Amino acid sequence: MKYNIVYEIRGSVERSCVFKVNKASVRVNFEGGAISSRGTVPAQFATTQVAIQKAIESSSLYKSGIITKGSVYEIEEESDSSSRQEILTSTVGEDGCTDYPGVANMQQAKEVLMAEPFNISLADLQNKDAVKAKANELRVSFSNWK
Repeated sequence: MKYNIVYEIRGSVERSCVFKVNKASVRVNFEGGAISSRGTVPAQFATTQVAIQKAIESSSLYKSGIITKGSVYEIEEESDSSSRQEILTSTVGEDGCTDYPGVANMQQAKEVLMAEPFNISLADLQNKDAVKAKANELRVSFSNWK
């Protein structure tokens, strides 16, 4: 089961904290807090990543009560393979152009162009115009991406 946990720092509008994750350090920005005459809203950070959740919960800030759990939401884990397969499903038109109707955004278009058989590097796909130009060059279309 996967959880989206919202962590809070009461009395803070913003705060940046560094946590150790294995041998690396991760900076977490708590944001969105407010202090007004109506009351306070704590600065918050939400994550679904288990490694970051463990790092926060094993920190001295969490153990001392400065950082607390605001809310926990259980989320359904999506089947990555089925959604990825839907994106990579293509049809070849009469003109020889390959269409990927499952692609709905630039990130998915990049994923298609970086996969087999195209193997385009990420450096060549830096913006929307570059992605569309490379797709036209390779005779690839994304009919559901505008």
